[in-house]
Amino acid sequence: MTAYPPLNHRRRSRWQMGPVVGAVMVGVVFLGVMAYLMWGGSGKQNQPSTANSLGSASTAPVALDSNVSPPQASHSTPAISPSSSASSSGSSATPPTSAPTTDRQPTTSTRTLTGITSSRPTSTGAGGGGSNERMITTAYVTAYTWQDNTPPGSADISHPILHQKAGGTGTFEDPLTIAVGHDLSSGSDVLDYPAGTKMYIPNVRKYFIVEDTCGDGPAPENAGCHDLSTADSGATTWVDMWIGGQGMTKAETDACAGDLTGIHTIVINPKSSYVVQPGAGVFANGQCNGNFGDSLG
Repeated sequence: MTAYPPLNHRRRSRWQMGPVVGAVMVGVVFLGVMAYLMWGGSGKQNQPSTANSLGSASTAPVALDSNVSPPQASHSTPAISPSSSASSSGSSATPPTSAPTTDRQPTTSTRTLTGITSSRPTSTGAGGGGSNERMITTAYVTAYTWQDNTPPGSADISHPILHQKAGGTGTFEDPLTIAVGHDLSSGSDVLDYPAGTKMYIPNVRKYFIVEDTCGDGPAPENAGCHDLSTADSGATTWVDMWIGGQGMTKAETDACAGDLTGIHTIVINPKSSYVVQPGAGVFANGQCNGNFGDSLG
């Protein structure tokens, strides 16, 4: 066998290892310094600066333009509905202000009778009355009868509501027929008081309901009851009440009608509790019942 010479395992002397160790240490120190400068030194120094800049940005007061006024609440703008608020651009939805509710009242129309303006209430119907009561103290009140109706000797009416013929007893539930003026000039038949309007006349202590018109021909607005030129002085409206008279003489009914004619108080849309004179109608039981005065007491 061939004998190999033994391997040389001599240890490196100290002076030979020094340069290597020194180089390694220098490298380690260099890397440490660089790491400190990149993450430990400059990074930490920048963080407080960033925080301070952010803090000052969030707390610094915002300068306001002295020429711009702050928004004010508008009290003249009507409240809008939630749907319209949601659709409005750039505005926040505000709950609408609820308008106070009120009881509905019958509507009125204004008409001029021979230069005198009066408010004409819309009918509340045969069962209405009281909610919109109105008193007129300057009404010209006349009467018509079986004998002088159109046509004479009849009880025909133009606008039946409760009765097909002129009639009634004069109570609130069964008022007597009354005629009012009307106007055809517009092409339509416009009554001074709508058909179905209730009235109370204290001078005869009876309730009435508009079911007829007075004034014939193609221009009834130029005659009574719409035209006040032939009414008593001071009249502001004219109504013609049915007093019946069937079976009586024309002289008797004419005398009663004439006795009740004049300026009197009437109540439009009256309450139901006014005093009612007994008897079926004004001319009842052969007697002309009236001239009780204009007091409602």
